[in-house]
Amino acid sequence: MKTRVAFVLSITLAIIRPPLSAQSCAITTIAGGTRGNADGPVSEARFGSTNLNGVGADSSGNLYICDPANFSIRKITPAGLVTTFARMPPAVGAYAGGGRLSIPTGLAVGRGDQVYVATYDHLILQITPEGVLTTLAGTSARNPDLPATSLGSGLFAPDPSNAGYVDGPASTARFSSPVGVAVDNLGNVYVAEQTNRAIRKITPAGAVTTLAGGTNFYNPANFGDGVGRSAFFAVPSGIATDRSGNVYVVDHGLSTIRKVTSTGVVTTIAGKPDAFGHNQGSADGTSSAASFNLPTGVAVNGSGDVYITDTYNGTIRKISPGGAVTTIAGRAGTTAHADGTGSVARFEFPDGITFDPAGFFYVTDGNFIRKGAPVVAPLITTQPRSIAIASNSTAVFSVSADDASATYQWKRSGIVLSGATGSTLVVNNVQSTNAGIYTCDVTNAFGTTTTAGATLAVGLPSNSARLINLAIRSNAGTGAQTLIVGLTISGGSAGATKPLLVRGIGPALTAFGVTGALADPALNLFQSSTAISSNDNWGGDLSLTNVFTSVGAFALTAPSSKDAALYNPVTPAGSFTVQLTGNGGMTGIALAEIYDATPAGTFTAATPRLTNVSARTQVGTGGDILIAGFSIGGATAKTVLIRAAGPALTAFGVAGVLADPKLELYSGPTLIATNDNWGSASAQTIADTAASVGAFSFGTSSSNDAALLITLPPGSYTAQVSGVGATSGVALVEIYELP
Repeated sequence: MKTRVAFVLSITLAIIRPPLSAQSCAITTIAGGTRGNADGPVSEARFGSTNLNGVGADSSGNLYICDPANFSIRKITPAGLVTTFARMPPAVGAYAGGGRLSIPTGLAVGRGDQVYVATYDHLILQITPEGVLTTLAGTSARNPDLPATSLGSGLFAPDPSNAGYVDGPASTARFSSPVGVAVDNLGNVYVAEQTNRAIRKITPAGAVTTLAGGTNFYNPANFGDGVGRSAFFAVPSGIATDRSGNVYVVDHGLSTIRKVTSTGVVTTIAGKPDAFGHNQGSADGTSSAASFNLPTGVAVNGSGDVYITDTYNGTIRKISPGGAVTTIAGRAGTTAHADGTGSVARFEFPDGITFDPAGFFYVTDGNFIRKGAPVVAPLITTQPRSIAIASNSTAVFSVSADDASATYQWKRSGIVLSGATGSTLVVNNVQSTNAGIYTCDVTNAFGTTTTAGATLAVGLPSNSARLINLAIRSNAGTGAQTLIVGLTISGGSAGATKPLLVRGIGPALTAFGVTGALADPALNLFQSSTAISSNDNWGGDLSLTNVFTSVGAFALTAPSSKDAALYNPVTPAGSFTVQLTGNGGMTGIALAEIYDATPAGTFTAATPRLTNVSARTQVGTGGDILIAGFSIGGATAKTVLIRAAGPALTAFGVAGVLADPKLELYSGPTLIATNDNWGSASAQTIADTAASVGAFSFGTSSSNDAALLITLPPGSYTAQVSGVGATSGVALVEIYELP
C-alpha cells in the first residue's frame, strides 16, 4: 500500500444548515419595554414609540428599526448595542413650522446594506451604511441630502403638498401614505401605499411605475385579484420579496395575504377577501380556509416560507410554499408580553418582521423588539460510517448533531439497543450476531432526526487490519527541540520479531515545496535507554532503497543527501523511542517515519503488530502545527484511539505544554472527525478505552486535552494538532489500535 507524506493543509469545513422551517418558534425579547430616547446596551436603551413598526436586517446581522415617536431609525448591532442610525429630515410647507421632523412608516434593507425608509410625508428615503440620507423618490421642497444623524428635532405635521399619485422619474413621482418598503435581488424597491391602494416599483434607474392596484377609492364591491391596475387592495401594509422576484403584500383591510408576480399578476394566497371584515379570524388551514385578524407585517425566508405578523390576533403565522398556514408563535385572543416557545409566547401588537442572514426573524411588538428562533429537530453534522471488520474486534459508530441538548438512541436493524444512548456506540468483541444496519435517533425538544444507516459487516480474519505506518512532520533540532517518536510492538507468537524501517527526512522535503527543511538530520532508535540502532546519512544504500519500495515510501533519489534511514529486520516486541535531531545544532522542518516492513502476504496471527505510535514535539501555528500521518493496512476496518495531550503532560514534569489542543482527522483533504476537549463527548467511553490499551489517564474530564475514538477503513489519514486560539506549546499525539 502506498502511503503519503503528511503535508495536508488545514481545511475548515462548515456545516451549513438548510433554511430553517419550523412548526413552532422560540420567542425572546432582545430590547425595549420602557419608553424614552436613549442609546446604549440593549438593557439600557429606550425607544419612544408604543408601536414600533418597520424593521430590517443587513448582511452583517445589524437590525434597523423605525422609531416613529423619536423621528428616527435605530440600529441594534449583533453585540447588542443600540444607536440612533438616522434622524428623519425636517418637514416643510405651511404645516412644517420650524425644525419639525417627519415620521418613518416603513423600512427595508437592500443591496450594499442601503436602508430604504417610507415616511409619513409621502417620501421614500435612502440612507447609506455611513448614514448619508437622500430622497430616493417623491416630491419635496426640501433637500435632505445630509448626514442623517445631524438633522434637527421637533414635532411633526405632514406636508400635504408632497402627496399625490404620479408615476415617472423618481424626482417628480408622488406617493400617498407609503407604509411598506421591500427590495428585490436586482435592487428594485417596492412600496405599499395605503391612500392610493397601490404597489409601486422604483427601478435602480429611478423610474417609478405602478406594479399593481391603484384604485384610490374604497369600493367594497371590488376587492378582487387581477393584473396590474385591475387588481384591488383595501389597505396594503407590509410588503416583502422572495428570491424569484415575487412580491408579497399584507392587505390589512381585507385580512388577506396577496402575491404579486414581477408582471403584476395579483392572487390571494391566504385568507378570504371580505371588504366588511366578515372573514376575520385565526384559523389555520390552506388558502381561503385560513383566516387572519388585521395582519400587518410580512417577511420571506430562504426556503420560501412567508411569515406574517397577525397583529390583532397577537400571533406569528407561517405560509409554506405549498400554501399551508400554521400558527408558530403566540395564541390568538390572549395578547400580552411573554417569551416562550410556540403558543406559550405572547405578543402585544406585532407589526414589522424581518429575517437576518442566519435565518432568525425579528418582530417589532409594541415597544419591544422580539427575536424568533425556528425550533427544529436536530441537524446531523456527522453521520455514522459503515464498517467491515474482523470477528473479535472492536467497532465504533459515532454521530454528532448541532444541538448540545440532544439525546441519542442507537438501533440495529430497527431494534432498540438497550443502554446505547451516547453519541458514540462501541461494539466490543464483534461477532456475526452484531452484523446489521445501525442507525441513531437524535432527539431534542422539537423532534427526532434519524441518521443514515451504517452497515456493520463481520467475519473476516482477525489479523487482516493493522497500523502499518506513522509519519510526523514538525520542527526538529537538538536538546528540547529533538523530535521524539514512540512506538510499541506487541502481539504475535512468543519470541517473534518485526522488520522495522525508520526514516528521518530533511533535505528531501524540498522536492515537496517545504521551506526551512532540516539540512542534516540524524536518527537514533532506543529500547528503554539503550541505543540499538542509529544513522546519520543514508548514503544511497541499495538494500534500504529496496525496503523503501516494498513499504511504499517515497524515494530518496540523491544517494548523497543527508537524509537518514535505518532498517532493523528483527525488532523484538517492546516499547521503543526514535529520536530525530539536527547535526551541529541545526534546526528545521523534518519528517520522522516509521514503517511496518513485514513483507506483503506474510502477515499472520503470529506476526507482532504496531499497537501504538506517538510523537511529542513543539506545536506552533500556521504551517508549524503538529501533523501526524498514519496508515491502516489489510482488508478490513480498524478501530483506533487518537489522542492529543497538552495539559495532561504537566503530570510528567513537561513545561510549556499546549494549553488547549484541538485534534482534527482528515482522509485526504476531507475533515472526517474533530475534537477540542475530550470530556465534551463520550468521556467515560474514551477513558475506559484508554485504560484498556494501557494509555496514561487524562485525569479529570474537564481537562482541555483532545481525543477521538473511531473505526476507519484501510487507507491513509492525517491527524492535525493545533492550539485553540492560535496558541503554541508542547503536545503529544498518540494513536492506539484496539483489538
